[in-house]
This record gives sequence, structure tokens and C-alpha cells, in this order.
Amino acid sequence: MRHLYTTLGKMRADQLGMILPHEHVFVDLRTPDQPGYAQASTEAVLALMVPQIEAIKALGVTALVECSTGGVGRRADLDLAVSRATGFPIVVPTGNYREPRIPAWVQNASQTQLHDWMLSELQDGIEATGVLAGWIKLSAGDDGITVLEDRILRAAARAATTTDALIGSHTIRGRVVMDQLDIIEAEGGSPSRFVSIHTQAEPDFSLHCSDCRARRLDRI
Repeated sequence: MRHLYTTLGKMRADQLGMILPHEHVFVDLRTPDQPGYAQASTEAVLALMVPQIEAIKALGVTALVECSTGGVGRRADLDLAVSRATGFPIVVPTGNYREPRIPAWVQNASQTQLHDWMLSELQDGIEATGVLAGWIKLSAGDDGITVLEDRILRAAARAATTTDALIGSHTIRGRVVMDQLDIIEAEGGSPSRFVSIHTQAEPDFSLHCSDCRARRLDRI
């Protein structure tokens, strides 16, 4: 049985109900080189987010998926603080966003180093929080995958293969999704463990059909 890895530990499907699949408890859409990037006080975040979490709990929501990844201000410590204050599970990702929102250390890292980093966050926890990453969140440019985005995706595919983690990517163009699926398969990954995020922005329905066919070929 697959589990959901959350800020409150590993959870089974029968322990949960309605889940919000795409939320941002904390996000910074500036580039990582900007002064004060991803900085905020825990108290300020709690003051803003605790009432929001309590409101969705009252509506029957039992968990949410944090989609802020590396490069857009991921703060697993803040996710954890909100989670503990509300008794509400949050699924936090590993991975990194697309250019130009890629930190210098990721730009300079090898594919092996990126793989090892993601694998560590999936198996051992994110930074000092002890929270295991519950999935891998990436992105790709609208005009095609850059060399750096390709390196990140290949590292992610290998980490996902080892752990059976899901990969989700903020990808607007259907043809770029197909390129991502090709890369994942080339690295030994499964298209059935890939989620294309924001597919509603792709107007070409034939690309949606191609995407679905590509996934079914590898689905058990």
C-alpha cells in the first residue's frame, strides 16, 4: 500500500478524506538572488495561515499538498509550524523550479549531486525539520526544457525510481510535457508516476490525448 508522507508522519489513504492537491502555504516568486528571498517570521506566517487552515478543516479538508518547491521559496520549517499549530497534515516536496528561479548551488550541482539531494530529502528528511519530502516538484520552460532543467529532471527521475515518489511538474505546454515523459522513460522512470500541472493552459486537445496514451503504455 502506498502512503502519503506528511508533516505529521506517514499516513494511509483510509486515514484521510478530501485533500487539496495544489496549495502554497508559503511562496516567494522572486528569484533566489533577491534580498530577503524566502524570509519571513514564523509568527507572521502562523497569524496568516492558521485561520485559513482551520477554515478548510471546517469544510472537511483533511490534508493539503504544498507546491512551493526549491526556487520559489520552499520553507518546510514554516509548513511544519503551521501543521503543528493546526494538527493538519501537509505534504512537502523536494525538487526545484525552472529557470530563472534556480538557486546558484543547484545551477552548479551535477546530476549525481542533485539526485543525492532529492533522495536524501525523500528518505531522511528536509534540512533540519525531519519532515520527509512527500513528492518531487519541478517545472519546465514554455519554450522547451533548458539544459539545466533537463539535468534536474533526470536526477528527479532516478530518485523517483528508487523511492516510487511521484513527480509533478508545472508545465504549460503539452509538447514540453511529452519531452519530459521521454526523459523520464530514458532514465528508467514511469510516466504513470508523473503529473503534469496546469494542463488546462494547453489548448491543443490532441496533445492531451498523446500525453494520456503515453502514460497508459506504462501503467500496470
